[in-house]
Amino acid sequence: MYSIITGFILGIAALQQQAALPGKTVSLILSSLAVAFLAVSFVLARKQRFRSAIIPVRIMAGCCAGIVWASTLAHITLSENLPSSLENRPITVVGTIDDLPQITENGIRFAFHAEQAFCENKPVAIPENLLLHWRNTSEASGGENTRRLFPGQKWRLDVRLKRPHGHANPGGFDYEYQLFARKIRATGYVVNDRKAATRNILIDPFVWSPMHVVDALRFHIRARIAAALPEHAYAGVIIALVIGDQNAISRSDWQLFNQTGISHLVAISGLHITLVAGLFAILTGALWRRSFFTNIPLPLILPAQKAAAIAGLVMALVYVALAGFGVPARRTLCMLAIVAAALWSGRQIRISRVLLAAAGLVLLTDPPAVMKPGFWLSFGAVGIILYATVGRTHAVMQNTSRLRKWRQSLITAARTQWAVTAGLVPLTMLFFGRISIISPIANAIAIPVVTLLVTPLSLIGSILPEPLCTYPLKTAHLAFDWLAVFLDWLASFPFAVWHAPSPPLYLIAFAIAG
Repeated sequence: MYSIITGFILGIAALQQQAALPGKTVSLILSSLAVAFLAVSFVLARKQRFRSAIIPVRIMAGCCAGIVWASTLAHITLSENLPSSLENRPITVVGTIDDLPQITENGIRFAFHAEQAFCENKPVAIPENLLLHWRNTSEASGGENTRRLFPGQKWRLDVRLKRPHGHANPGGFDYEYQLFARKIRATGYVVNDRKAATRNILIDPFVWSPMHVVDALRFHIRARIAAALPEHAYAGVIIALVIGDQNAISRSDWQLFNQTGISHLVAISGLHITLVAGLFAILTGALWRRSFFTNIPLPLILPAQKAAAIAGLVMALVYVALAGFGVPARRTLCMLAIVAAALWSGRQIRISRVLLAAAGLVLLTDPPAVMKPGFWLSFGAVGIILYATVGRTHAVMQNTSRLRKWRQSLITAARTQWAVTAGLVPLTMLFFGRISIISPIANAIAIPVVTLLVTPLSLIGSILPEPLCTYPLKTAHLAFDWLAVFLDWLASFPFAVWHAPSPPLYLIAFAIAG
Protein backbone atom coordinates (compact mmCIF):
# COMPACT_ATOMS: atom_id res chain seq x y z
CA MET A 1 0.00 0.00 0.00
CA TYR A 2 2.74 2.47 0.97
CA SER A 3 4.72 1.61 -2.15
CA ILE A 4 1.67 2.55 -4.21
CA ILE A 5 1.34 5.87 -2.33
CA THR A 6 5.02 6.61 -2.99
CA GLY A 7 4.55 5.97 -6.70
CA PHE A 8 1.35 8.04 -6.68
CA ILE A 9 3.23 11.06 -5.30
CA LEU A 10 6.10 10.60 -7.77
CA GLY A 11 3.66 10.33 -10.68
CA ILE A 12 1.90 13.58 -9.76
CA ALA A 13 5.24 15.36 -9.33
CA ALA A 14 6.46 14.08 -12.71
CA LEU A 15 3.30 15.25 -14.48
CA GLN A 16 3.64 18.81 -13.16
CA GLN A 17 7.03 19.08 -14.90
CA GLN A 18 5.60 18.38 -18.36
CA ALA A 19 4.83 21.07 -20.92
CA ALA A 20 1.52 19.47 -21.95
CA LEU A 21 -1.03 17.09 -20.48
CA PRO A 22 -1.32 13.55 -21.86
CA GLY A 23 -4.19 12.90 -24.25
CA LYS A 24 -6.98 10.37 -23.88
CA THR A 25 -5.00 7.59 -25.59
CA VAL A 26 -1.97 8.00 -23.34
CA SER A 27 -4.19 8.22 -20.24
CA LEU A 28 -5.97 5.00 -21.24
CA ILE A 29 -2.63 3.21 -21.73
CA LEU A 30 -1.35 4.44 -18.36
CA SER A 31 -4.57 3.32 -16.66
CA SER A 32 -4.18 -0.13 -18.16
CA LEU A 33 -0.55 -0.25 -17.05
CA ALA A 34 -1.51 0.73 -13.48
CA VAL A 35 -4.00 -2.15 -13.31
CA ALA A 36 -1.51 -4.54 -14.91
CA PHE A 37 1.33 -3.61 -12.54
CA LEU A 38 -0.97 -3.99 -9.55
CA ALA A 39 -2.13 -7.42 -10.73
CA VAL A 40 1.47 -8.52 -11.32
CA SER A 41 2.40 -7.44 -7.78
CA PHE A 42 -0.29 -9.69 -6.30
CA VAL A 43 0.97 -12.60 -8.40
CA LEU A 44 4.56 -11.97 -7.27
CA ALA A 45 3.41 -11.88 -3.64
CA ARG A 46 2.58 -15.58 -3.90
CA LYS A 47 6.10 -16.43 -5.11
CA GLN A 48 8.66 -16.31 -2.32
CA ARG A 49 11.65 -15.79 -4.62
CA PHE A 50 10.04 -12.84 -6.47
CA ARG A 51 8.91 -10.86 -3.42
CA SER A 52 11.84 -8.44 -3.74
CA ALA A 53 10.28 -7.20 -7.01
CA ILE A 54 6.93 -6.32 -5.41
CA ILE A 55 7.93 -2.85 -4.19
CA PRO A 56 9.23 -1.46 -7.54
CA VAL A 57 6.25 -2.96 -9.41
CA ARG A 58 3.78 -1.33 -7.03
CA ILE A 59 5.66 1.97 -7.23
CA MET A 60 5.20 1.83 -11.02
CA ALA A 61 1.49 1.11 -10.56
CA GLY A 62 1.12 4.10 -8.24
CA CYS A 63 3.13 6.30 -10.59
CA CYS A 64 0.85 5.52 -13.54
CA ALA A 65 -2.23 6.07 -11.36
CA GLY A 66 -0.86 9.43 -10.12
CA ILE A 67 -0.25 10.68 -13.66
CA VAL A 68 -3.74 9.67 -14.78
CA TRP A 69 -5.45 11.14 -11.69
CA ALA A 70 -3.64 14.49 -11.83
CA SER A 71 -4.08 14.86 -15.59
CA THR A 72 -7.81 14.06 -15.35
CA LEU A 73 -8.36 16.75 -12.73
CA ALA A 74 -6.24 19.19 -14.76
CA HIS A 75 -8.29 18.53 -17.90
CA ILE A 76 -11.49 19.19 -15.94
CA THR A 77 -10.11 22.50 -14.65
CA LEU A 78 -8.87 23.61 -18.08
CA SER A 79 -12.21 22.72 -19.69
CA GLU A 80 -13.75 25.66 -17.81
CA ASN A 81 -11.61 28.28 -19.58
CA LEU A 82 -13.26 31.57 -20.48
CA PRO A 83 -14.20 31.57 -24.20
CA SER A 84 -11.95 33.98 -26.09
CA SER A 85 -15.05 35.58 -27.66
CA LEU A 86 -16.11 36.84 -24.21
CA GLU A 87 -12.81 38.45 -23.22
CA ASN A 88 -13.10 42.16 -22.36
CA ARG A 89 -16.81 42.22 -23.17
CA PRO A 90 -19.47 43.56 -20.76
CA ILE A 91 -20.94 40.59 -18.87
CA THR A 92 -23.52 40.53 -16.10
CA VAL A 93 -22.83 37.81 -13.51
CA VAL A 94 -24.92 36.57 -10.60
CA GLY A 95 -23.20 34.66 -7.80
CA THR A 96 -21.72 34.66 -4.32
CA ILE A 97 -18.53 35.96 -2.74
CA ASP A 98 -16.13 33.19 -1.70
CA ASP A 99 -13.22 33.32 0.74
CA LEU A 100 -12.08 36.55 2.42
CA PRO A 101 -12.15 39.81 0.40
CA GLN A 102 -8.73 41.50 0.42
CA ILE A 103 -8.29 45.27 0.62
CA THR A 104 -5.93 46.70 -2.03
CA GLU A 105 -4.48 50.17 -2.52
CA ASN A 106 -7.31 51.26 -4.79
CA GLY A 107 -10.19 48.92 -3.99
CA ILE A 108 -10.92 45.36 -2.97
CA ARG A 109 -10.13 41.97 -4.53
CA PHE A 110 -12.37 38.95 -3.97
CA ALA A 111 -13.11 35.44 -5.25
CA PHE A 112 -16.53 35.14 -6.87
CA HIS A 113 -18.54 31.97 -7.57
CA ALA A 114 -20.63 32.67 -10.67
CA GLU A 115 -24.01 30.96 -10.93
CA GLN A 116 -25.40 32.78 -13.99
CA ALA A 117 -23.88 34.99 -16.68
CA PHE A 118 -25.42 37.15 -19.41
CA CYS A 119 -23.85 39.00 -22.32
CA GLU A 120 -26.15 41.37 -24.19
CA ASN A 121 -29.08 39.84 -22.27
CA LYS A 122 -28.24 36.33 -23.56
CA PRO A 123 -27.11 33.51 -21.27
CA VAL A 124 -23.43 32.60 -21.74
CA ALA A 125 -21.15 29.93 -20.27
CA ILE A 126 -18.24 31.25 -18.21
CA PRO A 127 -16.00 29.66 -15.53
CA GLU A 128 -17.60 29.25 -12.12
CA ASN A 129 -14.61 30.56 -10.16
CA LEU A 130 -13.60 34.16 -10.86
CA LEU A 131 -11.14 36.58 -9.27
CA LEU A 132 -12.53 40.12 -9.42
CA HIS A 133 -11.27 43.56 -8.45
CA TRP A 134 -13.66 46.34 -7.47
CA ARG A 135 -12.01 49.75 -7.62
CA ASN A 136 -12.91 52.56 -5.28
CA THR A 137 -14.58 55.59 -6.83
CA SER A 138 -15.82 58.91 -5.61
CA GLU A 139 -19.37 57.79 -6.31
CA ALA A 140 -21.33 56.92 -3.19
CA SER A 141 -22.74 53.69 -4.56
CA GLY A 142 -19.46 52.20 -5.69
CA GLY A 143 -17.50 53.33 -2.64
CA GLU A 144 -20.04 51.91 -0.20
CA ASN A 145 -20.35 48.61 -2.05
CA THR A 146 -16.63 47.93 -1.98
CA ARG A 147 -16.60 48.45 1.78
CA ARG A 148 -19.61 46.21 2.39
CA LEU A 149 -18.39 43.06 0.67
CA PHE A 150 -18.78 40.03 2.92
CA PRO A 151 -18.29 36.27 2.40
CA GLY A 152 -21.54 34.56 1.42
CA GLN A 153 -23.21 37.63 -0.10
CA LYS A 154 -25.04 37.17 -3.38
CA TRP A 155 -24.50 39.93 -5.95
CA ARG A 156 -25.42 40.88 -9.48
CA LEU A 157 -22.40 42.60 -11.01
CA ASP A 158 -21.37 44.07 -14.34
CA VAL A 159 -17.87 42.82 -15.08
CA ARG A 160 -15.24 42.52 -17.78
CA LEU A 161 -13.22 39.31 -17.80
CA LYS A 162 -10.08 37.87 -19.35
CA ARG A 163 -8.23 34.57 -19.24
CA PRO A 164 -5.55 34.17 -16.55
CA HIS A 165 -2.14 35.46 -17.61
CA GLY A 166 1.20 35.64 -15.82
CA HIS A 167 4.91 36.09 -16.47
CA ALA A 168 6.76 32.91 -17.47
CA ASN A 169 10.02 33.71 -15.71
CA PRO A 170 12.00 30.53 -14.83
CA GLY A 171 12.40 30.31 -11.09
CA GLY A 172 10.05 33.23 -10.48
CA PHE A 173 6.56 33.39 -9.06
CA ASP A 174 4.07 31.65 -11.37
CA TYR A 175 0.88 33.68 -11.00
CA GLU A 176 -0.96 31.74 -13.70
CA TYR A 177 -0.21 28.40 -12.02
CA GLN A 178 -1.38 29.79 -8.68
CA LEU A 179 -4.74 30.68 -10.25
CA PHE A 180 -4.88 27.22 -11.84
CA ALA A 181 -4.30 25.58 -8.44
CA ARG A 182 -7.20 27.63 -7.04
CA LYS A 183 -9.33 26.57 -10.05
CA ILE A 184 -9.77 30.22 -11.10
CA ARG A 185 -10.09 30.31 -14.86
CA ALA A 186 -10.94 33.99 -15.39
CA THR A 187 -9.96 37.29 -13.81
CA GLY A 188 -11.43 40.73 -14.25
CA TYR A 189 -12.88 43.82 -12.66
CA VAL A 190 -16.27 45.20 -11.71
CA VAL A 191 -17.45 47.96 -14.04
CA ASN A 192 -17.94 50.94 -11.76
CA ASP A 193 -19.12 53.81 -13.96
CA ARG A 194 -22.34 55.71 -13.23
CA LYS A 195 -24.50 53.49 -15.42
CA ALA A 196 -23.10 50.20 -14.10
CA ALA A 197 -23.13 51.34 -10.46
CA THR A 198 -26.92 51.26 -10.45
CA ARG A 199 -26.89 47.67 -11.75
CA ASN A 200 -24.36 46.33 -9.22
CA ILE A 201 -26.97 45.13 -6.73
CA LEU A 202 -26.80 43.08 -3.53
CA ILE A 203 -29.40 40.31 -3.98
CA ASP A 204 -29.02 38.35 -0.74
CA PRO A 205 -27.00 39.40 2.36
CA PHE A 206 -25.99 35.80 3.10
CA VAL A 207 -26.37 32.52 1.25
CA TRP A 208 -25.98 29.64 3.69
CA SER A 209 -23.38 26.94 3.09
CA PRO A 210 -20.79 25.32 5.39
CA MET A 211 -17.85 27.13 3.76
CA HIS A 212 -19.68 30.46 3.76
CA VAL A 213 -20.25 30.06 7.50
CA VAL A 214 -16.54 29.34 8.02
CA ASP A 215 -15.50 32.29 5.85
CA ALA A 216 -17.96 34.57 7.65
CA LEU A 217 -16.49 33.52 10.98
CA ARG A 218 -12.97 34.16 9.69
CA PHE A 219 -14.09 37.58 8.41
CA HIS A 220 -15.54 38.55 11.82
CA ILE A 221 -12.38 37.38 13.64
CA ARG A 222 -10.17 39.35 11.25
CA ALA A 223 -12.28 42.46 11.75
CA ARG A 224 -12.20 42.04 15.53
CA ILE A 225 -8.41 41.71 15.64
CA ALA A 226 -7.97 44.68 13.30
CA ALA A 227 -10.28 46.78 15.50
CA ALA A 228 -8.45 45.75 18.69
CA LEU A 229 -5.01 46.49 17.18
CA PRO A 230 -5.47 49.64 15.07
CA GLU A 231 -2.24 50.89 13.50
CA HIS A 232 -0.22 48.20 15.26
CA ALA A 233 2.80 47.06 13.25
CA TYR A 234 2.24 43.30 13.65
CA ALA A 235 -1.55 43.09 13.65
CA GLY A 236 -1.24 41.16 10.37
CA VAL A 237 0.93 38.55 12.12
CA ILE A 238 -1.72 38.06 14.83
CA ILE A 239 -4.38 37.66 12.12
CA ALA A 240 -2.19 35.11 10.30
CA LEU A 241 -1.71 33.07 13.47
CA VAL A 242 -5.46 32.93 14.15
CA ILE A 243 -7.07 32.51 10.71
CA GLY A 244 -4.15 31.93 8.35
CA ASP A 245 -4.71 35.15 6.35
CA GLN A 246 -1.21 36.51 5.60
CA ASN A 247 -2.20 39.34 3.26
CA ALA A 248 -1.90 42.03 5.97
CA ILE A 249 1.80 41.25 6.60
CA SER A 250 4.02 43.84 4.95
CA ARG A 251 6.74 42.97 2.46
CA SER A 252 9.46 44.31 4.78
CA ASP A 253 8.24 42.03 7.57
CA TRP A 254 8.32 39.02 5.23
CA GLN A 255 11.88 39.93 4.30
CA LEU A 256 12.83 39.94 8.00
CA PHE A 257 11.11 36.59 8.61
CA ASN A 258 12.83 35.04 5.59
CA GLN A 259 16.25 36.35 6.62
CA THR A 260 15.89 34.87 10.10
CA GLY A 261 14.23 31.63 8.91
CA ILE A 262 11.04 31.90 10.98
CA SER A 263 8.51 32.25 8.13
CA HIS A 264 7.06 28.87 9.05
CA LEU A 265 5.99 30.27 12.43
CA VAL A 266 4.09 33.25 10.99
CA ALA A 267 1.18 31.07 9.94
CA ILE A 268 -1.01 28.33 11.31
CA SER A 269 1.58 25.56 11.25
CA GLY A 270 1.31 21.92 12.17
CA LEU A 271 2.93 22.68 15.51
CA HIS A 272 0.17 25.13 16.43
CA ILE A 273 -2.62 22.79 15.33
CA THR A 274 -1.11 19.84 17.20
CA LEU A 275 -0.71 21.98 20.32
CA VAL A 276 -4.32 23.17 20.30
CA ALA A 277 -5.71 19.73 19.42
CA GLY A 278 -3.53 18.07 22.07
CA LEU A 279 -4.61 20.46 24.83
CA PHE A 280 -8.26 19.98 23.89
CA ALA A 281 -7.81 16.19 23.83
CA ILE A 282 -6.14 16.21 27.27
CA LEU A 283 -8.94 18.35 28.72
CA THR A 284 -11.63 16.15 27.18
CA GLY A 285 -9.93 12.97 28.41
CA ALA A 286 -9.66 14.31 31.96
CA LEU A 287 -13.32 15.35 32.03
CA TRP A 288 -14.42 12.08 30.38
CA ARG A 289 -12.66 10.00 33.05
CA ARG A 290 -14.68 11.96 35.62
CA SER A 291 -17.87 11.60 33.52
CA PHE A 292 -18.03 15.42 33.35
CA PHE A 293 -18.85 15.28 37.09
CA THR A 294 -22.16 13.49 36.44
CA ASN A 295 -23.47 10.07 37.48
CA ILE A 296 -23.27 8.70 33.93
CA PRO A 297 -20.44 6.10 33.66
CA LEU A 298 -18.98 7.52 30.44
CA PRO A 299 -15.65 5.55 30.57
CA LEU A 300 -17.67 2.31 30.62
CA ILE A 301 -19.56 3.41 27.52
CA LEU A 302 -16.49 4.64 25.61
CA PRO A 303 -12.80 4.58 26.72
CA ALA A 304 -11.43 7.99 27.59
CA GLN A 305 -8.56 7.64 25.09
CA LYS A 306 -10.97 7.21 22.18
CA ALA A 307 -13.12 10.12 23.33
CA ALA A 308 -10.03 12.32 23.65
CA ALA A 309 -8.85 11.31 20.16
CA ILE A 310 -12.18 12.30 18.60
CA ALA A 311 -12.27 15.60 20.54
CA GLY A 312 -8.73 16.47 19.45
CA LEU A 313 -9.51 15.61 15.84
CA VAL A 314 -12.68 17.74 15.84
CA MET A 315 -10.75 20.67 17.33
CA ALA A 316 -8.03 20.23 14.72
CA LEU A 317 -10.67 20.28 11.97
CA VAL A 318 -12.13 23.52 13.33
CA TYR A 319 -8.69 25.14 13.50
CA VAL A 320 -7.73 23.92 10.01
CA ALA A 321 -11.00 25.35 8.64
CA LEU A 322 -10.17 28.70 10.25
CA ALA A 323 -6.72 28.45 8.64
CA GLY A 324 -8.23 28.19 5.17
CA PHE A 325 -7.07 24.59 4.61
CA GLY A 326 -3.44 25.41 3.79
CA VAL A 327 -0.98 22.61 2.96
CA PRO A 328 0.71 22.41 6.43
CA ALA A 329 -2.71 22.50 8.09
CA ARG A 330 -4.11 19.75 5.88
CA ARG A 331 -0.99 17.66 6.43
CA THR A 332 -1.44 17.89 10.19
CA LEU A 333 -5.16 17.13 9.97
CA CYS A 334 -4.53 14.04 7.83
CA MET A 335 -1.86 12.77 10.22
CA LEU A 336 -4.09 13.29 13.25
CA ALA A 337 -6.99 11.56 11.47
CA ILE A 338 -4.83 8.53 10.61
CA VAL A 339 -3.51 8.29 14.18
CA ALA A 340 -7.05 8.58 15.57
CA ALA A 341 -8.27 5.87 13.19
CA ALA A 342 -5.41 3.58 14.27
CA LEU A 343 -6.26 4.20 17.93
CA TRP A 344 -9.93 3.41 17.38
CA SER A 345 -9.12 0.24 15.44
CA GLY A 346 -6.58 -0.91 18.03
CA ARG A 347 -3.70 -0.96 15.55
CA GLN A 348 -0.15 0.32 15.79
CA ILE A 349 1.20 2.22 12.81
CA ARG A 350 4.67 3.56 12.05
CA ILE A 351 4.83 7.32 12.21
CA SER A 352 6.74 7.40 8.90
CA ARG A 353 3.82 5.64 7.24
CA VAL A 354 1.45 8.17 8.79
CA LEU A 355 3.47 10.95 7.15
CA LEU A 356 3.48 9.16 3.78
CA ALA A 357 -0.27 8.49 3.92
CA ALA A 358 -0.91 12.14 4.81
CA ALA A 359 1.11 13.29 1.78
CA GLY A 360 -0.91 10.95 -0.45
CA LEU A 361 -4.22 12.26 0.93
CA VAL A 362 -3.18 15.90 0.41
CA LEU A 363 -2.24 15.26 -3.23
CA LEU A 364 -5.32 13.14 -3.81
CA THR A 365 -7.49 16.20 -3.17
CA ASP A 366 -5.08 18.83 -4.50
CA PRO A 367 -2.47 17.57 -7.01
CA PRO A 368 -1.07 21.06 -7.82
CA ALA A 369 0.04 21.32 -4.17
CA VAL A 370 3.11 19.26 -5.14
CA MET A 371 4.50 22.38 -6.86
CA LYS A 372 4.29 24.53 -3.73
CA PRO A 373 7.51 24.90 -1.72
CA GLY A 374 5.37 24.71 1.42
CA PHE A 375 4.41 21.11 0.57
CA TRP A 376 8.00 19.86 0.44
CA LEU A 377 9.24 22.03 3.32
CA SER A 378 6.31 21.01 5.52
CA PHE A 379 6.59 17.27 4.95
CA GLY A 380 10.37 17.47 4.78
CA ALA A 381 10.62 19.19 8.17
CA VAL A 382 8.38 16.61 9.84
CA GLY A 383 10.27 13.77 8.17
CA ILE A 384 13.61 15.15 9.39
CA ILE A 385 12.26 15.55 12.92
CA LEU A 386 11.11 11.93 12.89
CA TYR A 387 14.44 10.75 11.48
CA ALA A 388 16.39 12.68 14.10
CA THR A 389 14.27 11.77 17.12
CA VAL A 390 12.37 8.49 16.81
CA GLY A 391 14.67 5.75 18.07
CA ARG A 392 17.70 8.05 18.18
CA THR A 393 17.14 10.13 21.31
CA HIS A 394 18.42 9.06 24.69
CA ALA A 395 15.72 8.25 27.20
CA VAL A 396 15.73 10.35 30.35
CA MET A 397 16.36 8.13 33.36
CA GLN A 398 13.59 8.06 35.94
CA ASN A 399 15.87 8.46 38.95
CA THR A 400 17.78 11.51 37.70
CA SER A 401 17.22 14.95 39.15
CA ARG A 402 14.79 17.45 37.67
CA LEU A 403 17.70 19.65 36.61
CA ARG A 404 19.25 16.81 34.58
CA LYS A 405 15.89 16.07 32.97
CA TRP A 406 15.53 19.70 31.91
CA ARG A 407 19.10 19.66 30.59
CA GLN A 408 18.45 16.48 28.59
CA SER A 409 15.25 17.98 27.17
CA LEU A 410 17.09 21.14 26.09
CA ILE A 411 19.85 19.07 24.46
CA THR A 412 17.25 17.02 22.56
CA ALA A 413 15.45 20.18 21.42
CA ALA A 414 18.75 21.71 20.26
CA ARG A 415 19.68 18.57 18.33
CA THR A 416 16.27 18.48 16.69
CA GLN A 417 16.51 22.15 15.69
CA TRP A 418 19.99 21.57 14.26
CA ALA A 419 18.77 18.53 12.32
CA VAL A 420 15.87 20.48 10.79
CA THR A 421 18.13 23.43 9.90
CA ALA A 422 20.74 21.22 8.23
CA GLY A 423 18.23 18.84 6.67
CA LEU A 424 16.24 21.58 4.94
CA VAL A 425 19.30 23.23 3.39
CA PRO A 426 18.98 21.38 0.02
CA LEU A 427 15.28 22.22 -0.37
CA THR A 428 15.79 25.81 0.79
CA MET A 429 18.56 26.31 -1.76
CA LEU A 430 16.46 24.71 -4.49
CA PHE A 431 13.40 26.89 -3.92
CA PHE A 432 14.86 30.19 -2.70
CA GLY A 433 18.59 30.24 -3.52
CA ARG A 434 19.55 31.36 0.00
CA ILE A 435 20.18 29.98 3.49
CA SER A 436 19.62 31.76 6.78
CA ILE A 437 22.80 31.19 8.81
CA ILE A 438 21.20 32.65 11.93
CA SER A 439 18.07 30.48 11.64
CA PRO A 440 18.97 28.08 14.51
CA ILE A 441 19.41 30.95 16.98
CA ALA A 442 16.31 32.79 15.74
CA ASN A 443 14.15 29.67 15.93
CA ALA A 444 15.47 28.73 19.37
CA ILE A 445 13.93 31.95 20.70
CA ALA A 446 11.01 32.39 18.28
CA ILE A 447 9.52 28.89 18.52
CA PRO A 448 8.75 28.97 22.26
CA VAL A 449 7.70 32.64 22.16
CA VAL A 450 5.29 32.22 19.23
CA THR A 451 4.05 28.74 20.12
CA LEU A 452 3.65 29.07 23.88
CA LEU A 453 2.86 32.78 24.25
CA VAL A 454 1.81 34.66 21.12
CA THR A 455 -0.41 32.00 19.53
CA PRO A 456 -2.38 31.01 22.70
CA LEU A 457 -2.97 34.67 23.61
CA SER A 458 -4.08 35.45 20.04
CA LEU A 459 -6.53 32.54 20.06
CA ILE A 460 -7.91 33.52 23.47
CA GLY A 461 -8.31 37.13 22.35
CA SER A 462 -10.11 36.08 19.19
CA ILE A 463 -12.89 34.30 21.11
CA LEU A 464 -13.33 36.62 24.10
CA PRO A 465 -16.08 39.26 23.88
CA GLU A 466 -15.25 42.92 23.62
CA PRO A 467 -13.61 44.71 25.37
CA LEU A 468 -11.95 41.71 27.11
CA CYS A 469 -10.41 40.56 23.82
CA THR A 470 -8.23 43.67 23.68
CA TYR A 471 -5.96 42.72 26.59
CA PRO A 472 -4.70 39.28 25.39
CA LEU A 473 -4.40 40.55 21.80
CA LYS A 474 -2.29 43.55 22.84
CA THR A 475 -0.16 41.34 25.09
CA ALA A 476 0.43 38.93 22.18
CA HIS A 477 1.34 41.86 19.94
CA LEU A 478 3.74 43.25 22.54
CA ALA A 479 5.48 39.87 22.86
CA PHE A 480 5.91 39.61 19.08
CA ASP A 481 7.05 43.22 18.91
CA TRP A 482 9.89 42.44 21.36
CA LEU A 483 10.68 39.28 19.37
CA ALA A 484 10.87 41.36 16.17
CA VAL A 485 13.44 43.67 17.80
CA PHE A 486 15.62 40.65 18.53
CA LEU A 487 15.15 39.29 15.01
CA ASP A 488 15.99 42.64 13.48
CA TRP A 489 19.22 42.69 15.48
CA LEU A 490 20.11 39.19 14.25
CA ALA A 491 19.34 40.11 10.63
CA SER A 492 21.67 43.12 10.85
CA PHE A 493 24.78 40.91 10.81
CA PRO A 494 26.43 40.76 7.37
CA PHE A 495 26.69 36.95 7.52
CA ALA A 496 22.99 36.46 8.42
CA VAL A 497 22.02 35.11 4.99
CA TRP A 498 24.08 33.25 2.43
CA HIS A 499 22.98 33.63 -1.19
CA ALA A 500 23.97 31.30 -4.01
CA PRO A 501 22.62 30.26 -7.42
CA SER A 502 20.04 27.47 -7.25
CA PRO A 503 21.92 24.20 -7.78
CA PRO A 504 20.89 21.57 -10.35
CA LEU A 505 18.69 18.67 -9.28
CA TYR A 506 21.48 16.08 -9.26
CA LEU A 507 23.38 18.13 -6.67
CA ILE A 508 20.18 18.45 -4.62
CA ALA A 509 19.86 14.65 -4.69
CA PHE A 510 23.47 14.24 -3.45
CA ALA A 511 22.87 16.85 -0.72
CA ILE A 512 19.70 15.13 0.51
CA ALA A 513 21.52 11.80 0.60
CA GLY A 514 24.32 13.41 2.61
